[in-house]
Amino acid sequence: MQNRNHTAPSSQPTTLPANHQRSRRALDLAREHADAQRDEVGKGLLLDALDPLADALEAAHRAFAAPDNEEIALSFAAEWILDNYYVAQQALREVKEDLPEGYYRELPVLQTGDWSGYPCVYALAHALLRHDHGRVDMDEIALFLADYQRQAPLTMGELWALPTMLRLGALEMLIQALARFIALDLPDMRALPAAFWEEIDPDALVGHCIVTLRALAVQDWNDFVENASLVHQTLAQDPAQVYEHMDFDTRDQYRKAIEELAAAAHLPEQEVAQQAVALAEQGAQKNEATRTGHVGYYIIDQGRRQLEERLRYQPSWPARLARW
Repeated sequence: MQNRNHTAPSSQPTTLPANHQRSRRALDLAREHADAQRDEVGKGLLLDALDPLADALEAAHRAFAAPDNEEIALSFAAEWILDNYYVAQQALREVKEDLPEGYYRELPVLQTGDWSGYPCVYALAHALLRHDHGRVDMDEIALFLADYQRQAPLTMGELWALPTMLRLGALEMLIQALARFIALDLPDMRALPAAFWEEIDPDALVGHCIVTLRALAVQDWNDFVENASLVHQTLAQDPAQVYEHMDFDTRDQYRKAIEELAAAAHLPEQEVAQQAVALAEQGAQKNEATRTGHVGYYIIDQGRRQLEERLRYQPSWPARLARW
């Protein structure tokens, strides 16, 4: 960045506008994640910590319900956890339900850097939470993801895992904040750095995490994930202009088909979607009145073989048998 201090009216350092700072953070993080190998499945690092996390949460609730000293009893943290314990419990149940082992092991993991061995989307969720000290602003997150995906596109599976990872990250931060007041056996998790605690006190962090868990519980994730999806944005270029006017379930059926094709062909999901749109454009040029100008014809209809040929996709033997 060019140094413009000589034009500043005072000795105060020039700062970037908030949107530029967000873009820079997003791109820097995406470069870290894009440089890592993301072709291996997730290990059990997170799944193994869920039960210990539940135990720590229960122990914290018991300790705050019967404190040994008045100072803890009168703390804001005690008030937050006693009034909202059910919020944290519900969030933990949702994490367990939404992160079965089979799904977890499909998430790309980072092979290098501080988060090596963890799913990329988990590291992303922690970066979002840590930047705003446990709070979430979904509009800001949507803008951050748009910048991030310019460098490191997320799969549909990662986008759907983001709310789960945000819940998990908020719970981990909550437990670490509560451990600042009482003795807790913390599960194996990424500890918040010392610099983080210089910027926020534990009382405030407890409140932020509870508010975040409440906000995540009422967020319309169908709408959020769809708008953040590069596959959705690509399929919206459907020459027939049909895709965008379909209901959510039908559009999601198309995206799942793209996801399956991409996994089988070992190609990025957005590239598969682009090929479907390209075929539809060719079909529309030949005859605008036929359905061959609609992306769905190549994703789930009779034009599927044409798309597979473009992708050099070879169906598995079970798939070939099923088709026969």
